[in-house]
Amino acid sequence: MIDWKSYGNRPYLSEDIIEKQVSIYDALFKLYDIEPRNLSVLEVGAGHGIRTMIFARLFKKILAIDPSQDLIDLLQKKIKEDGLEDKVKTMVVGCEDMKCNSAKFDLIVMSASFLWVEDKNKCLSVAYDCLKKNGYLLVIEPARFVNELDKKFSNQSNKMIKSLEVLIRSNRFKMVHFITNIGTISYLLSKN
Repeated sequence: MIDWKSYGNRPYLSEDIIEKQVSIYDALFKLYDIEPRNLSVLEVGAGHGIRTMIFARLFKKILAIDPSQDLIDLLQKKIKEDGLEDKVKTMVVGCEDMKCNSAKFDLIVMSASFLWVEDKNKCLSVAYDCLKKNGYLLVIEPARFVNELDKKFSNQSNKMIKSLEVLIRSNRFKMVHFITNIGTISYLLSKN
């Protein structure tokens, strides 16, 4: 079992790394004529906001959700420190329990979070309902879970493979782009 509260002790990324990450995402979106700075985004599994700080440079509006109150509290503190209160909102909720009602998003990002979702099919159903008609789902997962390069995560490889199977078999989304590099595997999917 992961101690998510201690996960919040991980340091935030440096400015250089954030800028490099922003340029990587910009390149991906440019391939498909997507202008990220016009997008409203739901970030699933935001944790204490390591990736949220990257996404805040890319997207127009972000709703960052996580089931851990402790991590959302840390994220709220970081949002306030960085003056992002108008751009980034938070909510304590897991993907499976999210209710979008009338709010719809252009993009849903699951960065190192889909792996941990217990009911992946329900999460994808919620994601589908929360996306606008031509919306996108971006799933980014650590490659080490699949490649088993880091033995302390070897028990996660089966969960990761199941995550990939659920994504690939979902008839709600179609694969637009797949890329892997040393650290991550990324899937860009569009709503069917």
